[in-house]
This record gives sequence, C-alpha cells and structure tokens, in this order.
Amino acid sequence: MSKFKNHASLPVNFEGLINARQPQDVFTFFDDFMGCSWALDADSVAITSGTASAIWDYTAVVDDGGGLACADAGFAYKSVLGGVLRITTVGTVDTGHNLQVAGTQFLIDQDINLPLYFEARFRVEDVSNTDVFIGLSAVDTEIVNAGLVDGTGFLLEEGVLSVHSAESDAEKSTASGVTMADGTAASNAGWIRVAFFFDGKDSVSFFIDGNDDGTFDYITTLTVSSTLDYLPDDQALTPTIEMIVGATASAEVMDVDYVYCAQQRYHA
Repeated sequence: MSKFKNHASLPVNFEGLINARQPQDVFTFFDDFMGCSWALDADSVAITSGTASAIWDYTAVVDDGGGLACADAGFAYKSVLGGVLRITTVGTVDTGHNLQVAGTQFLIDQDINLPLYFEARFRVEDVSNTDVFIGLSAVDTEIVNAGLVDGTGFLLEEGVLSVHSAESDAEKSTASGVTMADGTAASNAGWIRVAFFFDGKDSVSFFIDGNDDGTFDYITTLTVSSTLDYLPDDQALTPTIEMIVGATASAEVMDVDYVYCAQQRYHA
C-alpha cells in the first residue's frame, strides 16, 4: 500500500507487482473522451434511452431530456484540452443519466490475488443539487434513486461526498470530509480526483484529491470477507457514471475528464 500512496495516479506499480508490463501483466480501461462516441455537437443534444456508443451503454434515468456531449479543444477553457464528457439535465427532480462501460470485465475477489486500481476526474456545476455515483458497479441502470446493488466507488448526494459501497443491496456510506466546490466551463474550479485500490487480497482503500493538485488523501479502507462487508466480492463489475438532479428542479451539469481502471492480468 505504501507504493500506491507514493505513486497514486495511473500507476504501473501494484503492491507485489512492480514495473508491470502493459498489457502483458495488466489490462486497462481508459477513456479520455477525446471526440464524441455519440457524434454529438459541442452543445448538449437530447438522446434516447438505450442509445449506446462503441464503449458506453447509456440509459436515461426517468428520461426528461438533457444529453451528452464531448467537448474537445474548442471547449470554453484550456483545462479541458484532451477531451471532456459533458452531461446535462433539463431539470426535473430525480432524473438524469446512467453510463456503464459495455461488458463487466473487472473483479474484486479475495481469492484471486489480482490487484485493481480505479481513478476518475470530474466536476459538477451545482454540488448541492447534483447527485453522482462514479466507480465500479454490476450492470445497473438506476443507482442513485434505487440504491447501489453491487459496486463500490464514490457518491455525491446533497452536497456530501462519500465513499459508497454495496453488496447484494446492503449499502454503506462513509463521509469523506472533502468539500467539493462548484465548477463551470468558464473557469478551472471544481475539478476533483477520486481513486480506490484493491490489494488483490482482503482490502479496498479509497483516496480523494480534493484540490486537484496531484496529491491524494487517504479516506478509508473496507475489508473483503466471506461475510457481509459491503464490498461486491466475486461480482463482475464495470466502470459506471450516474448523474441525477437533486431535490430542486434545476438544469444541472457534470463534466468528466477521464475514467481509468486497471487490474493485474490472470496467468495460470
């Protein structure tokens, strides 16, 4: 774990696997949202539930419109050079968008000894009225409203950012103590990075870079066990983003810079 803390952010070094050879030793998912999989304009365009890109499966959560757009170098501020996914809502309470990478290819299992690392960078325009889950989940098209079934990651709800995990519908949230700032395309404010690391054995540790300054702060660790532990043990998972309008009817915006997940490859 010490190596992870020192080298957090797209690491090649896993605990017990130093100088991993990619792709021989590690398989990865990485989307920097360079260009738009949905072939939309720079402005948000309404799309219908069930529309899929080549990478992400999309489901509207109680569809009220809104949309997805990929903003490249023409976006309003240089901080988003390299690609950003912009998710927007029309403004109806408890409506929004669910995105999951097609195929469940990642696994947290205490018996496999295959470390896993997840990281994402994002911001929202109205932290107090935007609910977000970002992390790994089993296939699930409504997480924030209906509850996480099997998954682990981070939940922003009513302005509070928490580590959030669930196993077989049993959920657990741990407040991070990190205060998110509102962020807009016209400024460089609001960006935050979140990450977690499964050691391949019996624990998942969670980290947040609340200032987007390159330094992760340790938040908490959950233990994987054969009894109920709120971690999705032995469950196929996939990178997931869900963004929902909060308690006030208002059009909301979320920007996602990138999503990354890597796991040690299995060798018999």
